[in-house]
Amino acid sequence: MTARVIFRYLTSSHLLPIPMRPITPLVSLFLLWTFLSGCGSPPPEDPHVAAWKKHFQAGLAAMQEGRHDEADEQLQQALSVARQFPEGENALQSTLDRLADLCLIRGQPARAESLYLHLLDIRKTQRGPKDVGTASTLEKLADLYRSESQPARAESLYLHLLDIREPRARDGGFPAALGKLAALYRDRGEFTRADSLSKRSMALKIHAQGYHHFILGQYRQAATSYQRALALQERNLHRNHPDLAMTCFDLGRLLNLQDSPRQAGIFYRRALAIHEANPDPGHLDQTELLTLLTALLKRAEKPEERDLLKARIDSVSTHPAPP
Repeated sequence: MTARVIFRYLTSSHLLPIPMRPITPLVSLFLLWTFLSGCGSPPPEDPHVAAWKKHFQAGLAAMQEGRHDEADEQLQQALSVARQFPEGENALQSTLDRLADLCLIRGQPARAESLYLHLLDIRKTQRGPKDVGTASTLEKLADLYRSESQPARAESLYLHLLDIREPRARDGGFPAALGKLAALYRDRGEFTRADSLSKRSMALKIHAQGYHHFILGQYRQAATSYQRALALQERNLHRNHPDLAMTCFDLGRLLNLQDSPRQAGIFYRRALAIHEANPDPGHLDQTELLTLLTALLKRAEKPEERDLLKARIDSVSTHPAPP
């Protein structure tokens, strides 16, 4: 109901008891304000939610200020309240996560492990085994095991983490996980494996920077980062590695937007050749592959080339890659 309608309603004659005078505009505006204020009043907060917020926020503040005993006490109380909520609620997950972090700071790894494992079980059940939150908890557990000299358990979790994050290889989380696994191998004296992962991680970090610039429309910086990443990948990876396909595709897309179709076509064709030799939907998904093929089709000069590209587009469109 709009303000004008309410105003007309309040000032209409059927509301005016005889012989009262008509309501003045000033009075009607006051009544309107009172009415709208009443409509906008928020419902009272659930006392359990309010109690959880109080203890959780107090715990975070104490934790930030280094008052760890107080932080522990407040977060424990927040956890007691949060356990009354359904397991899928963020309150319980957030409290378990922060309390486990605090335990690590206080040098209580066994307690932290127990909390992280509980949180991991909840997140796998509620969000799925490949959720971002699940990956975050896996990473913290893996870091904990590495710091506690349990390399086999840490390696298993890092490998699981990479499996989750690789489909989003343009994000910074995947190369960061590669770097951590490389550090673990270096701790064990496996320097060849460590160096290989470190070089791949470095190239992907540079690629991620380029992708960030690309999203922001900073094409010159994006091109520089992509070219640096490509140079590292060409030097350290085999010729049909999926990372190369992803970088070539992103360079082609960037050049296409910069009105350099001929150069874009070179990188698109190279990305396609790598993808054909070593398909990996985590690095070049169906949408990106269709973008690449359509761009090449527009520039194809020979009839036989156009026919091949059309057939490939039809094949990709009707037979999507498995998730």
